[in-house]
Amino acid sequence: MTRRVKDGCRKVRFSDFVIINPKITLEKGKEYPFIKMEDISPGNRYVSFTGKRRFKGGGSKFMLGDVLFARITPSLENGKIAQVEGITKGFGSTEFFVFRHREGISDSSFIYYLSVSDIIRKPAEKSMFGASGRQRVDLNVVQELWIEVPPLPNQRKIAAILSAYDDLIENNTRRIKILEEMAQTIYREWFVKFRFPGHEKVKMKDSELGPIPEGWMVKPSSQVLEINPRIKVDKESENPFVFMEDLSNTSMVINCRTKRK
Repeated sequence: MTRRVKDGCRKVRFSDFVIINPKITLEKGKEYPFIKMEDISPGNRYVSFTGKRRFKGGGSKFMLGDVLFARITPSLENGKIAQVEGITKGFGSTEFFVFRHREGISDSSFIYYLSVSDIIRKPAEKSMFGASGRQRVDLNVVQELWIEVPPLPNQRKIAAILSAYDDLIENNTRRIKILEEMAQTIYREWFVKFRFPGHEKVKMKDSELGPIPEGWMVKPSSQVLEINPRIKVDKESENPFVFMEDLSNTSMVINCRTKRK
């Protein structure tokens, strides 16, 4: 069912625009690429599998180009939405909705950008129900969303423009990661192995932590840094809120995408 609107666009139900949780046949007992919720990095368009698992019949099933949409809190609020890359066929966490394009109606990449936008994401977040901390999106709400979409050729043009920006961001992210790895290497060399510039001329002395350069001291961490410092926060306005999932295993940067009062 569709409703015509201006500029060639039309209004459709989301479930008429995409295939939600499409049926895919996987062979029980066979190993397939598996995607965990942790594999998705907020802000990164693509997700690739990091390992394989034996398929036992459960989990969300997907194919190349499908969009994985976190349906549980706080993963959705954190932006755990990504497009599958490098996988012909696989499965993953049960906490994903899978969105696939409809032939001749929608474009896979456009669906990704639509999914990360407030048009789909915000109503999904508001529909959550269940026990606190484990709330999940109401699938019926997502299916019945009315959205305004352009013709297929325009969808592809929009996706191509946004993809170009994503490629630039991805390249910059890779550069930042290299710089962070260099910084960590320098830190280990200078402050763990004590191989800083000119270390050959520095005498070492014994300490409770082992040999350290002369002039250095060993102190409790409480004397050199503040632990849990007191900070005033305006209770009437929204402030950045950091979930545990925002902390990266590979980066020194906190990726905070949520605000709360």
